Amino acid sequence: MMLDLSFLEKEDIQYLEKIMFNQNEQLKIFDYEFYSKIEPNHLKLIAHKYGIYSFPTVELCAWLKHRFDLTKAIEIGSGNGALANYLNIPATDAKISELPEIKEYYKLMKQPIVKYGNNVLKYDAISAIRKFKPETVIAQWITHKYDPKRPFNEGSTYGVDEQWVINNVKNYVFIGNEYTHKHKFILEESHQRIKKKWLVSRSQYPHLNLIYLWSNHNV
Repeated sequence: MMLDLSFLEKEDIQYLEKIMFNQNEQLKIFDYEFYSKIEPNHLKLIAHKYGIYSFPTVELCAWLKHRFDLTKAIEIGSGNGALANYLNIPATDAKISELPEIKEYYKLMKQPIVKYGNNVLKYDAISAIRKFKPETVIAQWITHKYDPKRPFNEGSTYGVDEQWVINNVKNYVFIGNEYTHKHKFILEESHQRIKKKWLVSRSQYPHLNLIYLWSNHNV
C-alpha cells in the first residue's frame, strides 16, 4: 500500500522520532492514549519513513497475552520486530525488502523500504512455522500470496500463503484493516472479527482497524 505524502513532505517529525524509536531504530510500544494525541499526518509520515503499517499498542499486547499461550507463539512478517520483541516471542520475516529488485522498485516509487529489527530472523512464513512449530501465529498487515487464477483478489508474488498457515496452526491472528485487507482469500473461511479502539495503523480508515482470528481445532 502506497501513500501520497507529497503534501506532507515539509512536516517536521523529528520530535516524534526521538520519542518513538530506540537507539536501534526499533519502534517502542506505547498505549493508545499516546497515539491519540499525535497529529494523524505526522503518524503517517513516521509510517512512511520507517516502512511501518501497524503500530502495536500496550493494550494490544495485553490482549494477546491474555488470549493466547505466547510460549507457543511466533510472529511472521515481523518487519521492525517491535511487537515480537515486546511479547518476547520469535520474530520472523522473509525480508523481501533486501532483494535487489524490491529495493529498485521502492526506489522508483520513492518509498523507503522496511527497516528490519535486530531481533528479526530471516524465515518465510512456512519455514518459520516448520521450525518453531507454534500453536499461535501472529501477523500484522502482511500481504497474501497472489493467485493468477484469482487476479481480483490482488496479493503479491512474495506474499504469504495464508491458507497454508490456517491449515497448519491452532490460531492465526491477523491484525489489519477491513478496507485494506478486504481481498484476502482466507476471509472466505470461518473466522472471528474483533474490533478494538486501541488498534492503530497507517490506514486512511482507522475506524476499520480490527483483529481477525482463525482457529483450527484439528491441529
